[in-house]
Amino acid sequence: MRKFILVVFVFSGMSCFAQSREEKPIPYLSEKPVSILDDDIKGWSLSLDGQWISEEKTILPRLISRDKKAYRTRINRLGLDNFKEMLMYPIIYGNDTLLLILKAYENGHYKYEYSKKGWRNEDWIHYFVIKARDLNKLNTLEDSTVHILKIKMLDGGQIKTSTSRAISEIKERLLIRNNYNYSMHIMVQPLAQKERIKFHIYAMHNVFPDVEGVLKNFTVNGRTAYGSELLFDYIHYETSIKNFSKFFSLPGSFDFETD
Repeated sequence: MRKFILVVFVFSGMSCFAQSREEKPIPYLSEKPVSILDDDIKGWSLSLDGQWISEEKTILPRLISRDKKAYRTRINRLGLDNFKEMLMYPIIYGNDTLLLILKAYENGHYKYEYSKKGWRNEDWIHYFVIKARDLNKLNTLEDSTVHILKIKMLDGGQIKTSTSRAISEIKERLLIRNNYNYSMHIMVQPLAQKERIKFHIYAMHNVFPDVEGVLKNFTVNGRTAYGSELLFDYIHYETSIKNFSKFFSLPGSFDFETD
């Protein structure tokens, strides 16, 4: 009896090992960014006294427009949001082409908060991973209309690092999944007559009003304005339509690292 039982277990074990094991694809990132958005960008905010205030790549906080001293403080110079550059990297994932979009921005804090001394600048990256084909939604925009394009994300997050080190660090933590809880929002308003476009790019939780991809949440009457057309009534970025379109245009081929 013991010998029979032993044989059954041996064959049972061999049967388990004979079953096929399916593995998920490995994501392969482009060696270099295929597009960069880093010039001809203005951030705009409506001041408390009703004046539109602009700054290069920075959306300044809503203050009284004449209070120049307040605008010059280190914290306020960071703005409600800012970015140094945005970069796009294609990803080959099995039969799919994905996109990794990086937003490099500046943060900072005082070492001694009470005395406001010991200021330290910090480089941060927020990243979004989406399917490349979902950018086709940008091909059907109506002039002068505010559009909020919601794109399913497969991964995302933020890390304290520089642009030069971002890809190597993201590769170590990249996890492609269909049940990621955030969507990427590309909010735009083309102004064809001026050849300009208002825009904002951020991530929002699919259930809760949580915002990622910006330095600070912007609220109106205690509720976030992100995810609403109301946002453009107070803050936005602006660039040329040509500049914006060029960033979101993909070349026909890329170079990839295969480890």
